Amino acid sequence: IATGNSGIQYRSFQAPTRAGSSNKWVVGGYQAEVQDLAGKVGGLYDERRRGWIAPFSQFVLLDNVDGKLKKNTISTVCDKAATVKAGYYKEKDFNEYTITCRGNHHTHEINGYPAAELIDRDMVKRTLDGLLALQIHAGAPMIVDFKDIKLKVLPENYGEAVLLFNGKDTAGWKVSSDALKDTFSAVDGAMACKGKPAGYIRTEAQYDNFVLRLQMRHHVKCNAGVLVRVHGEDKVWPNSIECQGQKDSMGDISNIGQFPMKAAAERTRGRHTKKLHPTNENPVGQWNNYEVYLNKGDLVIKVNGLVQNIATDCKELPGWIALQSEGGALDYRNIVLIPILGKK
Repeated sequence: IATGNSGIQYRSFQAPTRAGSSNKWVVGGYQAEVQDLAGKVGGLYDERRRGWIAPFSQFVLLDNVDGKLKKNTISTVCDKAATVKAGYYKEKDFNEYTITCRGNHHTHEINGYPAAELIDRDMVKRTLDGLLALQIHAGAPMIVDFKDIKLKVLPENYGEAVLLFNGKDTAGWKVSSDALKDTFSAVDGAMACKGKPAGYIRTEAQYDNFVLRLQMRHHVKCNAGVLVRVHGEDKVWPNSIECQGQKDSMGDISNIGQFPMKAAAERTRGRHTKKLHPTNENPVGQWNNYEVYLNKGDLVIKVNGLVQNIATDCKELPGWIALQSEGGALDYRNIVLIPILGKK
């Protein structure tokens, strides 16, 4: 965008035009902000409904309680000032805008940078499908170009997104032993982990097929990980699949307790399967985006948007999800699970 304000409407609806207006098409609904202003472009606006629902950098949970909108800012998806300084938005140049919707869960990215995230539980005003539109904004003349517009229809049916960590306390989680009762705590919207003693904190509920999204930040170069389909006795370490979170090894897979699964033989040594690509992690002290797709027997791990590992024929069973403490201080935040209900 060279000047002015625009937007990308999605899951939108045709709205009535104002009396005397020459516009034949007016739409309302979710709008990915396109404005010539770093720190604003990338946010999520709800045209003709609820206004700004997830401004740039924010992770928001929306509810409707007794007919009134309740907006809860859980955390941030990026450091706003640092992301602007890093040049996430390129002025007067083309920017790659990625909008991903799985059920009632939304994410926006600009040039690979996380920009906004939303869980919309407002059953009254949310929409799960609708029109796509490119906006001509009212007001002063504006210049905006769009190109290379691609739509990928996801093959899965997704259920209601589950916020696994509320950013305030560890409700809904259980440590693997009493020795870890002071190891995990909620600090500034994140699940802070001291790293000692070795063990984990796990969900009280069990899950089978899902997309799990979270952010992870190392304070020192240390080991960590996300365990999925955890079952059996709580111990170090339980029968599960470890999606490796060790610094510089994020995306590796470790098979714990001979968990049945198949991984690429050429990258596997013993119970360890090395990631597909060189590390694409951010430096110590910066957040990384981590995504685990586990559907029936298929496992896909993404680190900062890049597929770093896959496995097949994983044993199918409900299990806990666990976050490891393994030697050094780190944080986890924005922990969201979107259940997969099957194929469309």
